[in-house]
Amino acid sequence: MRLSRILPAVAVTCAALLLTATHPARADCPVPPLAGHWQSDEPVDNQELVGLEILHRCSPGKAGRSVAAAGHEWQVRAFARCRPRDCVWGRAPGEMAPTGDLHVAYTTFSAYRTLRIFGVGDALTVDIAIDYHSASRPGFVATRTFVRAD
Repeated sequence: MRLSRILPAVAVTCAALLLTATHPARADCPVPPLAGHWQSDEPVDNQELVGLEILHRCSPGKAGRSVAAAGHEWQVRAFARCRPRDCVWGRAPGEMAPTGDLHVAYTTFSAYRTLRIFGVGDALTVDIAIDYHSASRPGFVATRTFVRAD
């Protein structure tokens, strides 16, 4: 058997073991309701936010506190409507405010983008602010509703 066929399987197995060993599921660190995949429940125009992937991880040794407390790490990957497939703004760390709102900022090639994400029942409300680097393009501010996609 060729080594090139074995190495990918070994790499995937090692990565899975490493993730499980480093960050095991713990009863004192439940997955918050914000975590998961979300999609816009409204039609959106080209270049507008259409999806979110919100990842949560408890920092070692700091579990057992409230969701908004330090010790919880957030990463948010944002997707915008593009053709032929959606674009990725990138992955950015999120900061949970004491009010329970998750704040995220992206610096992309064309703009500085900020999101304020908060849960409302089975949906998320996302306040979006985009400040384009080009003075010829006006800024964009909107509020969108997202529903769970997973």
